Amino acid sequence: LVSGSSRAGPWTRAIVIASALAAPELSYRIVTGSGNVFSALITYVLTTTQTTELLALSTRWATALCAAFGTAVTARSAPLTIRRKAFHFLSVFMFAPLLLPSSHHGELLRVAFTVAFALFAFIEFARVYDAFYGVGSFGWPLSFFLAEHFVPQPDVVSLIITDHISLLIGIALPTWLSADTSSLVAWAGILTVGVGDSLASIVGTAFGRRRLFADKRHGKTLEGACAFAISTFIAASYVAACVGSDVSTARILFASVASAVVEASCVGGDNYILPLVFAALVAAR
Repeated sequence: LVSGSSRAGPWTRAIVIASALAAPELSYRIVTGSGNVFSALITYVLTTTQTTELLALSTRWATALCAAFGTAVTARSAPLTIRRKAFHFLSVFMFAPLLLPSSHHGELLRVAFTVAFALFAFIEFARVYDAFYGVGSFGWPLSFFLAEHFVPQPDVVSLIITDHISLLIGIALPTWLSADTSSLVAWAGILTVGVGDSLASIVGTAFGRRRLFADKRHGKTLEGACAFAISTFIAASYVAACVGSDVSTARILFASVASAVVEASCVGGDNYILPLVFAALVAAR
């Protein structure tokens, strides 16, 4: 814990908080030269999406979030790896329907990802600042909650906790790279992080017997790698048929197997790497 002498004074805290709140507005004005970022965001959402659709989406997402948090918090007897994957499956349930070309919500989803990333970054900034330089009433309780339910090593509360942010970026990054929802590139995050990585962890934890590396801390098994490749291939083939993608079955199979090999080799950061690897392989010509 940070001693009282190292805590920031009230004026310093006020300046830091005001700067964090003003940063999005200043960036928006510099880029666009006009307007208020918050009013522009509200106007965009209301003019591009019907009220009934917004209510349906909000209800769907709120229900899914409550279910995922409830699973992560109440299922304490299950291994942490499996509890964490509830949020990976959550991403599939929440975002996959909106990526379908027939939904016409692809652009709205990309905007929502951007807002969510800004919100996550601000909360993480507030957590770190309050825990190490403030009074700790908000920062430390949130730090221990995240460490208990999201961090692979729950006995360690690091300065920066990025596990939840990395999941968001892994799902969002391919949609930012490709606006074409009929391309598997935009689906790379959902297929690899939402489906493949989740089933690899669950199968590897429950049934894994053949370790791929001698170091037990690595934890990757042959069974988990096979589950990743098979589930990603099946899901990608199904998505390709639904959206009318022209990617061949052989390329999908190669991308799925190659991504499984990369996942088995990663000790950390796979949420960032896997979508980019899969996207690059299915986009190559």
